[in-house]
Amino acid sequence: MTPILRPTIAEVDLTKLMRNLQKVRSQVGPQTQLLAILKANAYGHGAETLGQFIEEKQLAQWFGVACVEEGIALREAGLKTPILVLGSIYPFEAFEYAIKYDLAVTIASLQAAHFLFRLNMHVLDQLLDNQDHLQLSMHQQFLHF
Repeated sequence: MTPILRPTIAEVDLTKLMRNLQKVRSQVGPQTQLLAILKANAYGHGAETLGQFIEEKQLAQWFGVACVEEGIALREAGLKTPILVLGSIYPFEAFEYAIKYDLAVTIASLQAAHFLFRLNMHVLDQLLDNQDHLQLSMHQQFLHF
């Protein structure tokens, strides 16, 4: 067994998290949408737990994850807030899961855009069995800083 040579503990104080997000909100104004990054299990702090807290307190309008699997995990935990997959999607078949789990995706290549356009109606019909409609929208850009 490998010994623990650097016992590090990181605790998230939910009250301080709420205060920090409220401070950001006061700085950017009510018209700006906030995206809370929950990728990599919220950097090891528990994506589902933090996501549920942020959603319950309405502290952000979006969640950001690195990959489709992380978005699926949040949906399966019951989160309803819009989720943006920040990383590029590959294999392209993962787009089908993004649609099924109502995840917004980043189109990072021309090939990915072509794949999306080639998704035939049969595949979309299968994915939409339990939905009344499919909503497609395009956001021009997002910034990371």
